[in-house]
Amino acid sequence: MAPLQRSWLIIIGVCLFFGTLVLFRHSTLGDVTTPTAHSQVQEDHSPKNCPPPPPPINLDLQPKCPPQTYYPMTMPLSSQNLVLKAPTAHRVTLRLNTHRGDGFGPQGVNVLEPAKAGEDTWQFGVINTKPDVFVASLGHIVDVQHHYQREYRIYSLMKWILRVNRRDPERKEPLLMVDAGSNHGLFSMVASVSGAHTVAFEPQTHLRGVINFGARLNQVTSRLRILPFAVLDRFTKVSISNYQINDGGLGQIDFAHGDQVIQTQTIRLDSIPSYDLLFPKRGPSALGPHDGDFGDEYNNKVIQDSETELSKTQEKALLLRQRIHFLKVDVEGFELFALESAKGLFDQKLVDHVVLEFGPPKRWEPTLDESLGLDEIQKRTKQQAKDVLKKAGTVWGFDLYLLPAEGWDKTIQWMKTRTTEPLVRELLAWDFDGKGLEQDEFEEELKSKNNVVTEYLPLPVEWVDDFIEHTASIGEMYVWMVRRDSNPAVLQQIRVAQ
Repeated sequence: MAPLQRSWLIIIGVCLFFGTLVLFRHSTLGDVTTPTAHSQVQEDHSPKNCPPPPPPINLDLQPKCPPQTYYPMTMPLSSQNLVLKAPTAHRVTLRLNTHRGDGFGPQGVNVLEPAKAGEDTWQFGVINTKPDVFVASLGHIVDVQHHYQREYRIYSLMKWILRVNRRDPERKEPLLMVDAGSNHGLFSMVASVSGAHTVAFEPQTHLRGVINFGARLNQVTSRLRILPFAVLDRFTKVSISNYQINDGGLGQIDFAHGDQVIQTQTIRLDSIPSYDLLFPKRGPSALGPHDGDFGDEYNNKVIQDSETELSKTQEKALLLRQRIHFLKVDVEGFELFALESAKGLFDQKLVDHVVLEFGPPKRWEPTLDESLGLDEIQKRTKQQAKDVLKKAGTVWGFDLYLLPAEGWDKTIQWMKTRTTEPLVRELLAWDFDGKGLEQDEFEEELKSKNNVVTEYLPLPVEWVDDFIEHTASIGEMYVWMVRRDSNPAVLQQIRVAQ
């Protein structure tokens, strides 16, 4: 081959090599495009050219359903959202039952037998308190539900008071609720899940277990403390009677029978352990500091020797001396003594709101020695009620109100004999801080009630004596005490009921 031909072949081969290399590079980099270049590409998205769609992925593992708002006055019992679980099976748990002579055994005979399913197995259930909470019971969940149905306005009031104070930018102390007479702990659970630190008093051992179980179910153990005392105006040892009825739902202090199975220590409300003792800043969220108790000083000076005068320094270190935003008192007839036991707190204006079950006078009869005779007992207890309420309205600086209960209509009729002015007020929820809604169940409940938190009746101090004289015919009521210099946003929006 001639040299010239060989040269041309070499040139052509080199050109083909570099041309192939350029084409290969272009085809490789063409798949990597900028957004602008990609937007100019005309792609065929017809169904025949699309890949199969990926399987659906459930991104919401806990779907959020609209709350089933509870309407206590209209919703029938059969349709209430009550879910029951029974942790103790009837084949495992044995009970010592007293037969009733109903065909299953002779009357009055104690028989060891398996627990009866649905009757005496431990249960826990969901109560529609908005926010809903779990409670535990020995077969009496329905009784707890009935309790809520009867007192739902008080729960609504408590939730409103705690919400206003929880969002108060001026608040410097922890949000605090005290539950004197906790029973199954429903008030304590609702207060705790509403953001409050809660101190519950319950002298009955089995009910303290119920409250503890509920606290664990509701995951509020770090904010709840259960104290094993009955609340009274003095320190003493007493018996508890009626502990066997409805899980102890009717248990009360019994001076007449000192040999009851349940014995307890009483304590004054103004002798509650200090916040730092109850909720220590260090260590695990257990009751008390690392060593598991409140220390010798509290035990010796408060529990053992209650007559000792404490110095200001000791009082501040040992006793609760900070704001209580809501105090609920339901101690089966001993409410007047419980109020008197809070004198140290009231004198220092440390309690913003108090709600207590009140009357009729027969409720107070077990509080005094029956040897005095019924007439003398009624005379003394009514005078005590007058003195305590009038002192609350004058010396302690509270405004007095009455909340709906079984004696509501009769109370209104009695008040109409004293005034022609409109009586019933409606407390309204409102946008008190301009920070918007929290979009929770409580707001849904308020919305369903046109933002009415509760109805109430003002009780002037000058009407107290006459009101007490009529309580026997009026029946049970609830007294709401509001400290006059407490957060004004709670009672900012009021409407006279039509």
